[in-house]
This record gives sequence, structure tokens and C-alpha cells, in this order.
Amino acid sequence: MKKNLKYISLAAVTALIASCQVFKKTPVKVLEELPEGFARITNESIKGNGVYALPGDEVTYFYKITKNDTLLDQVDTTGNPLTEQIGFGKLPVNFEAAIKYTDEGGKGVFEIPFGDVKTRRMPQTVMDTAKVRFELIIKKVAVKSDLRPFNTAGKDTITTPSGLKYIIVKKGDGEKVETRDKVTVHYNGFLENGDFFDSSVNRGKPFSTQIGVGKVIRGWDEGFGYLNVGDSVRLIIPSDLAYGSRDRGRIPGNSTLIFDVVVLDLVKAITAKPFNIENITPQITDSGIKIYKTQVVDDAQLPRPGQKVSVHYTGYLSDGTKFDSSVERAEPIVIILGKNSVIRGWEESLLLFREGEKGRIVIPSELAYGKNGRRPIIPPNATLVFDIELLKIW
Repeated sequence: MKKNLKYISLAAVTALIASCQVFKKTPVKVLEELPEGFARITNESIKGNGVYALPGDEVTYFYKITKNDTLLDQVDTTGNPLTEQIGFGKLPVNFEAAIKYTDEGGKGVFEIPFGDVKTRRMPQTVMDTAKVRFELIIKKVAVKSDLRPFNTAGKDTITTPSGLKYIIVKKGDGEKVETRDKVTVHYNGFLENGDFFDSSVNRGKPFSTQIGVGKVIRGWDEGFGYLNVGDSVRLIIPSDLAYGSRDRGRIPGNSTLIFDVVVLDLVKAITAKPFNIENITPQITDSGIKIYKTQVVDDAQLPRPGQKVSVHYTGYLSDGTKFDSSVERAEPIVIILGKNSVIRGWEESLLLFREGEKGRIVIPSELAYGKNGRRPIIPPNATLVFDIELLKIW
């Protein structure tokens, strides 16, 4: 009888141990709901050194994605990490958001709706109501200080009648920018949430444009009129002075745009003056074009069809009305002769100009825009006058 009790007692102990395993408590997840629509598991996330990546910084990282303990995708710590710049749309949205909450040397653990998961190895969004576990380890944050937003604390914000706002962060002492000047700038453009949509700084190449002639958004045309060379400024441009209600790449419709700009240089606007052709006898071609050479170069070659030519020009109607000028834009035009990329009168005339020569060409309407003209600038049957300089042949 005692022997039997001994065996019953062992069986009971075994059963008790087994039941303890079955009912063993798993750690309770402590979730922090985030504005991006997913949650961070705070009691499983690990704090790093406190250096968080901001838009423009480069991040080196590992990650792992599982669903119900099934591995979906990973770049684990035994292999090579990934390095990418954030804030320019180069990473999936869920990665960008998770990086924001994970510091260098730290580990972020997140619970994300499966339908929102998208990686390079899982490029298609999967429609599923279940959630996945997303683990992110930030190995390194390379801070790009030249992409940091300007510090505008304590600086005055000026609002113009149009709704444009600008903040002078650092005042320059160079020339004032005026309409039709060509400015060279460095800029970072970002949305109100801090995401970049464009940056000349990130490209490593300054941007040049003519101001006040509609080549850039209205907010730039207006804003630069308040600036001098050397200024560092923040432009805050409402959507009606930018791209309005339409989407444009990374810019959603109705977006306020923010530009941190440094004005590096400018070329003052040039006003083209008509050539003086007094006492010059014109060369008249068989087609009726009149050519008045105001500067002759005898020892240079004439261009041939198929060659490129660089030309400065100013165009007038026969009554003297100026309708176009590469001189005033400070941008010569480049043409491949014989490709019919310009009016017939130009194609014919340029073959008669040597490199360095200047002159006026008077082109009858049938060799220009004919009976239709080119509204609203050039009326029907218009004779066109061009003062040209052939800068280069190659």
C-alpha cells in the first residue's frame, strides 16, 4: 500500500509541474500608441545613447519582422547592416517612423498592422488585419549638420500682404536681389512635418535661377525680392504661392512649404539694347532674309549642319517690341544645326555666322511663324528681328 502511494505522489507532482508549464504567464506587453498609427512595445525596447536621427541624417541599422513567430524578413546582426538617408522618401514609411523613436545603440520593438508593412524584400503592401512584430536596432546615426533646420528662435517673422512669411536668420551685406537678377543659392526644402522634398545642399550643387520672371514658384519670386547676397533666410510659403491643390512628387496638395535658403551670389540683370545697324549694307539671301553684320570675324570657320552652336539673342517685332532675350536671362541657347529645332530663318541664318560674329537678322514671316503666328506674343504674318551673337561652335 505504501508503495502505491509513493507512485501516486510522483504522478501528482509530474502533473503539477506540467500544469505550471501550461499556465506559465508570458510577459504583458506594454504598448505606447504612436501618432503614426502603430504602437511601440516599451518594455521590450532598449534605450541607446540618446542620439536620434533627424531628416537628412544617415542611419545604419538592422531589422527583423515576424508574424505569429514566423519570420517574414530580416537583416540580422550577424550580417552586414543597411545604411540609408532618412527624410527623403528613400525608406518605406514604416521604417522612417520607427527610426524616429529609436536612438543610436538602441532597440525599438513595434507592433504594426500587417497591411502597413513594406520593405525592399516585401515591396507590396499586404492587406491583412493582423499585426506584425517589427524589431529595429540602430547601429549608427551619421548627423548631417548642414541639413539641420535653421535655428529661428528669437528672430522676427515678417508676414507680407500675400501671406508669405520670412525670417532673416543671418543678415548678409551683399547686393540686393532685384527682378530679373540671376541668383545662386543653397537651400533645404521641407514640409511642416519636417520631411524633405528637395535640397540643393544634399545634392552638393548650388541652384541658380532668374528671379521675378515666373521661372520658380511665386513664393520664391516674391521672397527673394526682400533679400541680399549673404542672407540666410527661412521662407514659409503658403500653398497658393507654391503648388496649390495639386500633388507634386513628395509634396501633397495644399502644402505649406518651408525653405531654409542661403543667398550665395547674384548676377545683375542685363537690359538688352538693339544693335546699331546704321550705315551697314545688308546681305540678302535668296529666301529673303536680311543679315546686318555688326561684328565680323574673318579668320573663323562657318558652322556646318550637325554641329552645335551656342547663341545669345534678343528678338523684336518689326515695331521694336521686344518679345524674348537670352541676354537678359543670362542663358545662351544651344542648337544642333539641321535638326529643325528652331524656325527656318534661324537655321538658314546661323550657317552664315562665324564664331564670335554679331549681327541682326530680319526674317520674313514665312520663315518664322507664318500666318498663324505664335499667340499671344507673336501675331500672324509677323516679320521677326533678331540681334544675335554666335558664341561657340563645336
